[in-house]
Amino acid sequence: NLIQADKFGKSDGYVNVFCLNRKFKTIICKKTLNPVWNAHTQFQFYQEPKEIQFIVKDWDKVGSNDPLGNYTLSLDGMFKPGAKQFEGKVTLEQVKRGEIEIKVECKRLAPFELLDNVKQLQNDCKEEKTKIAKCDTQIANANDKYKKLQQEMPAVEDQYNAVDTQCKDKTQEKNKCNSQGRSLDDMIDTLKQEIQDLTTQLKNIKAEKKAVKRELSEMQGKYNQAEERKHRYMDSQGVVDQGKVLIYTRIEKYGTQFAKGDDDSEEEYDDGIAKEIVVGYAKKTREAKGYQAQAAVYNEDEDKADECEEENRKYQKANTQAMQYLTDIKRWNQRINEELERRKDRYLVDMEYTDSNKIDFFAKFFKALCKFFFNTQIIAATMEEFADEIKKTTGKKASKCTFYDFAGNGDSTADGSDYDDDGDDEKDRSLWRSIYSDLDFVVDELGLLFSETVKNKPLQNLCNNARDFMRLYYNGNYPRFAYNVSWAACEIITDEENPIQANPNYLTDDALGVIVSIFTDKKNFAKALFLSMQANTKYKTGDDSDDEDEEEKCADEDAFETIIGQIVVSVASINDKISSDLLNEEDMKQINQQRDCVLQKASELNIDAKSCKIIENFFGYFFSPESGGCCECGGGDEGGIMGFFGSIFGGMCK
Repeated sequence: NLIQADKFGKSDGYVNVFCLNRKFKTIICKKTLNPVWNAHTQFQFYQEPKEIQFIVKDWDKVGSNDPLGNYTLSLDGMFKPGAKQFEGKVTLEQVKRGEIEIKVECKRLAPFELLDNVKQLQNDCKEEKTKIAKCDTQIANANDKYKKLQQEMPAVEDQYNAVDTQCKDKTQEKNKCNSQGRSLDDMIDTLKQEIQDLTTQLKNIKAEKKAVKRELSEMQGKYNQAEERKHRYMDSQGVVDQGKVLIYTRIEKYGTQFAKGDDDSEEEYDDGIAKEIVVGYAKKTREAKGYQAQAAVYNEDEDKADECEEENRKYQKANTQAMQYLTDIKRWNQRINEELERRKDRYLVDMEYTDSNKIDFFAKFFKALCKFFFNTQIIAATMEEFADEIKKTTGKKASKCTFYDFAGNGDSTADGSDYDDDGDDEKDRSLWRSIYSDLDFVVDELGLLFSETVKNKPLQNLCNNARDFMRLYYNGNYPRFAYNVSWAACEIITDEENPIQANPNYLTDDALGVIVSIFTDKKNFAKALFLSMQANTKYKTGDDSDDEDEEEKCADEDAFETIIGQIVVSVASINDKISSDLLNEEDMKQINQQRDCVLQKASELNIDAKSCKIIENFFGYFFSPESGGCCECGGGDEGGIMGFFGSIFGGMCK
């Protein structure tokens, strides 16, 4: 019965537990005044804490978290042997109402009891030494008295026997004390050895404790993940949605596979996760809309108040389940982004780059290309699943929709303004946000990557080409493709002996735009070239071969990525020629120069003739305007009428 902290009469409660210098935080139970955390933790100290404090707060996305009350439990006497644990409900302080149920158990660690015993033995030794010293003093006094009596013997002859008897008694006592002293010395030596053994044992216990603590922490982490997964995918009746758990498991496996970065692994990347999540989201979204529509019908009838409330409850449940699918995508994206940063840093360390231009180009190109393949999975699944909604909203088939149709109005807006990459214009997101209320990172990242030409081409064709290519490429290992192409492009543009030279900082955006444009090709050039090289190009085996000349004629394993990198840089250097309205003689000359440069590189890489022909054909059609092809009055080497008019008019028609 927590107090209300949010404006809708609910609270997003969580608990901070403080004990000495340790802190533990529970999960956040959103939108409820009766949260159930089921949280467990354990603290270990080398001194007895006096109290433990529980502070309940309301989590706020913006601003500071609001207090919901606190309670402090005194631990006085709870560490004594046989002390009982504390368990029960306690009333929160400094608020009007609220209770939390806690259980606290305290116990001392075994090594400290051993130390107490050692200290007691040391105190006993000290007392015995004091007794020995006292006896020695008494013996000395007796000897002095004996000497004095001997001097006085003529006068005290009668007292001699008594004094002699007393002296003998003291001597016996002395011998007894000496014997006890020797026994105590032996005991002290034994205790010292025991202390040394206990010290060694204590060190071993500490090391074992540290290992157990580390293992416990790992197990606690796995337990917390399992509990979080169980509660996240549990409905109000406590039934776990196994389908959602399976998606979570697939995402974890995907992230682990991405983190390992094994380029030679035979394990396939799971390209069905995006489809699975989007289909689940679409199903729950449509259910929610159906309940909402039915609730609106019941709302018109006063006698249907109960039915209306039931439909609204079903709507809220379905909508919450739909939002969980979006949370899955964001969690998936966050995990991949974290692993992407670590993988990028690991690659840069391995390559030992010192040139800042190389570092900046590789880092930006590699990350952007990975994000491209990741986000196109989500776009492709969305366009397939929401085809009816897209057609209803845009009036177009999903296969005909452009990026501007999907994520923003671009040049087709009423005021003629361009697409806003920052995503601040709500109007520009009408279609995307009508599908996903909280998934802007997909179109934001692609919007920064796409050129104006790409944004005006059918988006589904691009996404399908990227997906189809990746399904063929080494089990969908797109980080491997991104790494090899980024490395190849980086080496080419920073090679002083290469005919293509440019500042990487100026060429990065153009190069990224080019590789994206390649996937808009209706012939799917990347897929066609990959299949051709796999079928026709001879690759080096890596084994010791007797025929070294034959091995020299074979291509390296990364020849495909290298030639793609060469194509990207070559096309980027003449980026302004892509989809130009008309191409004149000078334009065609530059295009042919870059084509020849790429074909020369292909020859150096020992790429087969059929694959080289695919590359040559690509340069023949990639720069041609979709509306009509090259200018036919360009002249050049053709001769005849074309050469005649070209020599007269030149490029005037353009």
